[in-house]
Amino acid sequence: MYPYQNPDLSTEERISDLMSRMTLEEKILQTDQYYSGDFTTQDENGKVTAVDMQRFDALMQHNSVGSVQLRGMTAAQANVVQRYAIENTRLGIPYLF
Repeated sequence: MYPYQNPDLSTEERISDLMSRMTLEEKILQTDQYYSGDFTTQDENGKVTAVDMQRFDALMQHNSVGSVQLRGMTAAQANVVQRYAIENTRLGIPYLF
């Protein structure tokens, strides 16, 4: 466990550790936002019928970004996307929704 992942440390200590580990590219990507329409199939009402994780992976390229808009997605679909951030990115920074 890295210090930024340790809930027993102060917020300031955790942020300082995380920021020191992030590359400039990772910091810039934290300002980026993606839309569910970029990686899902939706019905005529905008409800997401399928999440294409291959398309999502091609977009993210194992990077974390600042946020993902979940328009039309269910909680279960959002959990799949969030699991990607935690398990498939270098620092495991969760997405903001």
